[in-house]
Amino acid sequence: MALKAEHEIHTRRKGLNIGVGLMLGSFVLLIMVLTFTKITSPEFQIPASQANGVGAQTPTGLTPTGLTPTGQTPTGGND
Repeated sequence: MALKAEHEIHTRRKGLNIGVGLMLGSFVLLIMVLTFTKITSPEFQIPASQANGVGAQTPTGLTPTGLTPTGQTPTGGND
């Protein structure tokens, strides 16, 4: 049983598939580079809600009682 020659449509699709694969690979690489850059920056901190005992547990806003960490009520801004 002999192998058939590849049809023209398969040759065209192969080129398109290679292009789509390269674009997808470059997108994944871009996301990986951005993530690595963000994580290795000196300002990066794990949020206190996700830290699970790792990193600094700093308050980031209002407490559950509606007061600021200093115990004062928050101001509206332009008073």
